Amino acid sequence: MTSKLYKSRSNIESYSELLVLQVPVPLTDNRRRFLVMKWIITECRDNKHRRTHMYEKLSQELLAAFANEGNVVKRKHDLHKMAEANRAYAHYRWW
Repeated sequence: MTSKLYKSRSNIESYSELLVLQVPVPLTDNRRRFLVMKWIITECRDNKHRRTHMYEKLSQELLAAFANEGNVVKRKHDLHKMAEANRAYAHYRWW
């Protein structure tokens, strides 16, 4: 069970994020874990099936992430595409 959880998390983890000016910034391990949990919970809450319980939505999202598919993985890929597109602004990072 825990290996599936770690595999799901590693499929979702992003290595960069975009700040206000769309500057790509590398993420720390703690920030990566936080974003993974935030994206999963947000996706489960935004799921339109009102009759299903949160634990069912959560398990469906984790299984989809384990299979490297689903909305959370799509969100990660979209973020990576935006970071790649804004790579020219990386020199604006001053911290």
